[in-house]
Amino acid sequence: RQLETPDSSQATPEEDLQPNPSKMLKIPQAADMERAVEFWKEHLSDLNASAFPHLSSHLSMPHPDAKAEHKISYSSSAQQKISSTTICRTALAILLSRYTHSPEALFGVVTEQTPMLEEQLMLDGPTRTVVPIRVACSSDQSVSDVMERIDSYDQTMRQFAHAGLRNIASTGDDGSAACGFQTVLLGLRWRSPASFYLGDSQ
Repeated sequence: RQLETPDSSQATPEEDLQPNPSKMLKIPQAADMERAVEFWKEHLSDLNASAFPHLSSHLSMPHPDAKAEHKISYSSSAQQKISSTTICRTALAILLSRYTHSPEALFGVVTEQTPMLEEQLMLDGPTRTVVPIRVACSSDQSVSDVMERIDSYDQTMRQFAHAGLRNIASTGDDGSAACGFQTVLLGLRWRSPASFYLGDSQ
Protein backbone atom coordinates (compact mmCIF):
# COMPACT_ATOMS: atom_id res chain seq x y z
CA ARG A 1 0.00 0.00 0.00
CA GLN A 2 1.49 3.28 -1.07
CA LEU A 3 1.67 5.96 1.59
CA GLU A 4 0.46 9.26 0.22
CA THR A 5 2.22 12.23 1.74
CA PRO A 6 2.95 15.75 0.51
CA ASP A 7 6.24 16.28 -1.25
CA SER A 8 8.50 17.65 1.49
CA SER A 9 11.63 17.92 -0.64
CA GLN A 10 11.28 21.69 -0.79
CA ALA A 11 10.18 22.16 2.82
CA THR A 12 12.31 24.12 5.23
CA PRO A 13 13.02 22.74 8.72
CA GLU A 14 10.58 25.24 10.21
CA GLU A 15 7.80 24.14 7.83
CA ASP A 16 8.59 20.48 8.38
CA LEU A 17 8.04 20.82 12.12
CA GLN A 18 4.42 21.92 11.74
CA PRO A 19 1.80 19.19 12.33
CA ASN A 20 0.28 18.02 9.06
CA PRO A 21 -2.96 16.00 9.29
CA SER A 22 -2.31 14.47 5.86
CA LYS A 23 1.02 13.03 7.01
CA MET A 24 -0.52 10.08 8.83
CA LEU A 25 0.34 6.41 8.73
CA LYS A 26 -0.84 3.16 10.20
CA ILE A 27 0.47 1.83 13.50
CA PRO A 28 -0.34 -1.41 15.37
CA GLN A 29 -3.42 -1.55 17.54
CA ALA A 30 -3.54 -2.40 21.25
CA ALA A 31 -2.73 -6.05 20.54
CA ASP A 32 0.88 -4.99 19.98
CA MET A 33 0.97 -2.46 22.82
CA GLU A 34 1.81 -5.08 25.44
CA ARG A 35 4.99 -6.01 23.55
CA ALA A 36 5.91 -2.34 23.23
CA VAL A 37 5.39 -1.66 26.94
CA GLU A 38 7.42 -4.73 27.88
CA PHE A 39 10.26 -3.57 25.62
CA TRP A 40 10.44 -0.15 27.27
CA LYS A 41 10.18 -1.64 30.75
CA GLU A 42 13.16 -3.90 30.03
CA HIS A 43 15.17 -1.23 28.21
CA LEU A 44 14.80 1.35 30.99
CA SER A 45 15.29 -1.05 33.90
CA ASP A 46 17.92 0.08 36.45
CA LEU A 47 18.26 3.48 34.80
CA ASN A 48 21.41 5.26 35.96
CA ALA A 49 21.16 8.63 34.25
CA SER A 50 20.02 12.13 35.16
CA ALA A 51 18.05 14.59 33.10
CA PHE A 52 19.97 17.64 31.90
CA PRO A 53 19.56 20.45 32.61
CA HIS A 54 18.49 19.77 36.19
CA LEU A 55 15.44 21.75 37.27
CA SER A 56 15.18 22.93 40.87
CA SER A 57 11.51 21.90 41.02
CA HIS A 58 8.83 20.39 38.80
CA LEU A 59 7.35 23.87 38.47
CA SER A 60 10.54 25.36 37.02
CA MET A 61 10.42 26.48 33.42
CA PRO A 62 13.79 27.21 31.75
CA HIS A 63 13.94 30.32 29.61
CA PRO A 64 16.71 30.19 26.96
CA ASP A 65 18.52 33.49 26.57
CA ALA A 66 21.08 32.52 23.95
CA LYS A 67 21.39 30.60 20.70
CA ALA A 68 24.41 28.64 19.52
CA GLU A 69 25.13 27.13 16.11
CA HIS A 70 28.03 24.91 15.17
CA LYS A 71 28.84 23.18 11.89
CA ILE A 72 30.87 19.98 11.74
CA SER A 73 32.24 18.58 8.50
CA TYR A 74 33.32 15.01 8.02
CA SER A 75 34.33 12.87 5.05
CA SER A 76 31.73 11.26 2.82
CA SER A 77 33.31 7.86 3.47
CA ALA A 78 32.55 8.22 7.19
CA GLN A 79 28.97 9.23 6.41
CA GLN A 80 28.48 6.09 4.32
CA LYS A 81 29.45 3.86 7.25
CA ILE A 82 27.57 5.66 10.03
CA SER A 83 24.40 7.71 9.59
CA SER A 84 24.28 11.39 10.52
CA THR A 85 21.58 10.59 13.07
CA THR A 86 23.81 8.09 14.87
CA ILE A 87 26.76 10.48 14.87
CA CYS A 88 24.66 13.30 16.38
CA ARG A 89 23.13 11.04 19.02
CA THR A 90 26.56 9.73 19.98
CA ALA A 91 27.97 13.24 20.36
CA LEU A 92 25.03 14.38 22.49
CA ALA A 93 25.13 11.22 24.63
CA ILE A 94 28.81 11.64 25.47
CA LEU A 95 28.31 15.35 26.22
CA LEU A 96 25.35 14.75 28.55
CA SER A 97 27.14 11.87 30.25
CA ARG A 98 30.04 14.16 31.11
CA TYR A 99 27.77 17.02 32.21
CA THR A 100 25.78 14.75 34.55
CA HIS A 101 28.81 12.74 35.74
CA SER A 102 26.96 9.54 34.88
CA PRO A 103 27.98 6.40 32.93
CA GLU A 104 24.72 6.77 31.02
CA ALA A 105 23.05 9.56 29.10
CA LEU A 106 19.33 10.26 28.92
CA PHE A 107 17.58 12.43 26.36
CA GLY A 108 14.59 12.44 24.04
CA VAL A 109 14.69 11.74 20.32
CA VAL A 110 12.17 12.34 17.57
CA THR A 111 11.65 9.18 15.53
CA GLU A 112 10.02 8.63 12.17
CA GLN A 113 7.48 5.81 12.04
CA THR A 114 7.62 3.29 9.21
CA PRO A 115 4.37 2.39 7.41
CA MET A 116 3.16 -1.12 8.27
CA LEU A 117 1.77 -3.81 5.99
CA GLU A 118 -1.90 -3.41 5.15
CA GLU A 119 -2.91 -6.88 6.35
CA GLN A 120 -1.86 -6.06 9.93
CA LEU A 121 -4.27 -4.53 12.43
CA MET A 122 -3.87 -0.77 12.21
CA LEU A 123 -5.13 2.59 13.28
CA ASP A 124 -4.15 6.11 12.35
CA GLY A 125 -1.21 7.70 14.12
CA PRO A 126 1.37 10.48 13.63
CA THR A 127 4.46 9.96 11.52
CA ARG A 128 6.68 11.32 14.29
CA THR A 129 6.88 10.50 17.97
CA VAL A 130 9.18 11.47 20.84
CA VAL A 131 10.68 8.74 23.01
CA PRO A 132 13.43 8.60 25.65
CA ILE A 133 16.78 7.12 24.70
CA ARG A 134 19.22 5.66 27.20
CA VAL A 135 22.85 5.42 26.12
CA ALA A 136 25.65 3.72 28.03
CA CYS A 137 28.82 5.71 27.42
CA SER A 138 31.25 5.15 30.27
CA SER A 139 34.81 6.45 30.03
CA ASP A 140 36.19 3.02 29.15
CA GLN A 141 34.03 2.72 26.02
CA SER A 142 35.29 3.75 22.61
CA VAL A 143 33.34 6.18 20.45
CA SER A 144 32.89 3.53 17.77
CA ASP A 145 31.42 1.15 20.35
CA VAL A 146 28.90 3.77 21.47
CA MET A 147 27.92 4.48 17.86
CA GLU A 148 27.45 0.79 17.07
CA ARG A 149 25.23 0.33 20.12
CA ILE A 150 23.11 3.36 19.23
CA ASP A 151 22.75 2.24 15.63
CA SER A 152 21.75 -1.29 16.63
CA TYR A 153 19.32 -0.09 19.28
CA ASP A 154 17.68 2.35 16.87
CA GLN A 155 16.51 -0.48 14.63
CA THR A 156 14.71 -2.14 17.54
CA MET A 157 13.39 1.05 19.13
CA ARG A 158 11.52 2.10 16.00
CA GLN A 159 9.31 -0.99 16.27
CA PHE A 160 8.00 0.16 19.65
CA ALA A 161 8.13 3.96 19.42
CA HIS A 162 4.35 4.05 18.94
CA ALA A 163 3.88 3.27 22.65
CA GLY A 164 4.11 6.99 23.45
CA LEU A 165 5.43 8.74 26.54
CA ARG A 166 2.35 8.09 28.67
CA ASN A 167 2.59 4.31 28.26
CA ILE A 168 6.36 4.35 28.65
CA ALA A 169 6.10 6.35 31.88
CA SER A 170 3.53 3.89 33.23
CA THR A 171 6.02 0.99 33.12
CA GLY A 172 7.42 1.92 36.55
CA ASP A 173 9.73 4.31 38.36
CA ASP A 174 12.51 3.95 35.79
CA GLY A 175 10.13 4.58 32.92
CA SER A 176 8.68 7.62 34.66
CA ALA A 177 12.17 9.01 35.33
CA ALA A 178 13.22 8.38 31.73
CA CYS A 179 10.27 10.38 30.42
CA GLY A 180 11.43 13.33 32.51
CA PHE A 181 14.21 14.14 30.03
CA GLN A 182 14.88 17.86 29.46
CA THR A 183 16.86 17.60 26.23
CA VAL A 184 15.40 16.55 22.88
CA LEU A 185 17.39 15.88 19.71
CA LEU A 186 15.65 16.51 16.40
CA GLY A 187 17.49 15.91 13.14
CA LEU A 188 16.19 17.36 9.88
CA ARG A 189 17.85 16.93 6.51
CA TRP A 190 18.29 19.87 4.16
CA ARG A 191 18.24 19.50 0.38
CA SER A 192 21.92 18.63 0.42
CA PRO A 193 22.42 15.02 1.67
CA ALA A 194 25.58 16.09 3.50
CA SER A 195 23.83 18.72 5.61
CA PHE A 196 22.08 18.05 8.90
CA TYR A 197 19.97 20.50 10.86
CA LEU A 198 19.94 19.96 14.62
CA GLY A 199 17.55 22.74 15.53
CA ASP A 200 18.15 25.54 17.98
CA SER A 201 20.44 24.92 20.93
CA GLN A 202 18.68 26.11 24.06
